[in-house]
Amino acid sequence: MVNIFKKSDEELKKEFYNMISRKDVAKLLDIEDKSLRYFLYSDKNKSMYTTFEIPKKKGNPRRINAPNEELKNIQRKLSYVLNLIYKVKPCAYGFINNKNIKDNAKNHVKKKMILNIDLKDFFTQIHFGRVRGMLMKPPYGIGVQAATVIAQIACYDGVLPQGAPSSPILTNMICSPLDTQLTNLAKKYTLKYTRYADDITFSTYESTLPKSILDYQVNSLTIGNELNHILNKNSFSVNPDKVHLNNNYTRQEVTGLVVNKFPNIKREYIKTLRAILNNCTKIGVYETALEYINKGYCKNKEIATSKEDKEKVCNWFKCVLKGKISYVSQIRGYKDYIFLKYAQKLNRIFNEEIFNLDYVDDFIYNVVVLETSNLDNVSQGSGFFIKDIGLFTNYHVTENGEFYNVKTYKMEILGVVSKEL
Repeated sequence: MVNIFKKSDEELKKEFYNMISRKDVAKLLDIEDKSLRYFLYSDKNKSMYTTFEIPKKKGNPRRINAPNEELKNIQRKLSYVLNLIYKVKPCAYGFINNKNIKDNAKNHVKKKMILNIDLKDFFTQIHFGRVRGMLMKPPYGIGVQAATVIAQIACYDGVLPQGAPSSPILTNMICSPLDTQLTNLAKKYTLKYTRYADDITFSTYESTLPKSILDYQVNSLTIGNELNHILNKNSFSVNPDKVHLNNNYTRQEVTGLVVNKFPNIKREYIKTLRAILNNCTKIGVYETALEYINKGYCKNKEIATSKEDKEKVCNWFKCVLKGKISYVSQIRGYKDYIFLKYAQKLNRIFNEEIFNLDYVDDFIYNVVVLETSNLDNVSQGSGFFIKDIGLFTNYHVTENGEFYNVKTYKMEILGVVSKEL
């Protein structure tokens, strides 16, 4: 994260741990005390948030409480400071710089059993009192008034709002004891534990999970006593509709990625993306965008209520598609065929360089096609050439144990093997 303060990170951390009063909080966040009082105690406090809902694939829609720009800026500053203070747990992957869903999924690749559970009402379970109490206790230990003010800045209607910049880091801070306890539980039974926001995953190389983690019958999955005790002790509960157990004979997923062999995108995602791009070509970008919005996939309230603005909708949809294709690159790599294919297609659809694919020319430059008219005296096989070392190939490529000369082509970009005549 980029420092948005005039003070250094070390100065910010020192000020945080020395906070006692509201004025200390105002000083830390680089705002006037009277401005902070307005945000905390004004009758207009309720109007500082805009509430809307976005659809989920399953279940009830997700309620978003988005702060206005002034409050959002204060919460961004608070988030920056809290990210300096929070000591990242190795098992935590959500809302953390330089960590993503792929990193989380890698922990559970090629496991025999994977258990996924979802914490129920994650954000709303973290209320004002929990935030305030956490900040007053070690390892933070700031003053009562300072802790109260920070909790007031961060909470809306008494709980952490989804949509506030300060909410994600506070969830990780609240979950820090939970992460420690579940990591120890996993080690006790030689399991791997990770958490991505409210998604908890346990995995094992064994063919069963201990009953203290999960008691499972043919048609029944029940959280084990030990795991349930730790969750309850940390004031969390499991969403019973989101408990999933998969063995390695079925498709195993972790944070939306398939992990049977390596972290990969689900086929359904690729299929849907391909269909959207094809529709953009066939019926047009605007028409495809309207279909997307009408199906309830639009998370942008402003766009959903101004569908008649063609230019605005098309620009928004371009960003949506860029994000979806960038996700393919994030998981599969920027040299991946599917990413390159869809990135090129998006560039053609909008007739602009949305993705810079100049490096593809380098691939083409390094591909050399050799043609020979005399195949009688030529053998071929796979291998790769390393400068100053030589050619690596399989022994079966040779004929009767004979060895072949290595010829180089174009500044040793390519190694060519031919039988010495």
